[in-house]
Amino acid sequence: MGKLIYWKQLEKKVARYYPKGPKGRPPYPLSAMQRVHCMQLFYNLSHPAMEDALSELRILAAAWHH
Repeated sequence: MGKLIYWKQLEKKVARYYPKGPKGRPPYPLSAMQRVHCMQLFYNLSHPAMEDALSELRILAAAWHH
């Protein structure tokens, strides 16, 4: 994914539309959300399936660091 997408250029184009400020929950960093959305598209995952995959990755990452 890192070789296919120029993240910095994409982030510059999207940044002005990304939420800022105190409305609702604080947004995740734009760079992280870009990668999540691309992974969701690459692997054809629904929104709930992507949330499950991310939570499983967090659990695995936490287990590896202990």
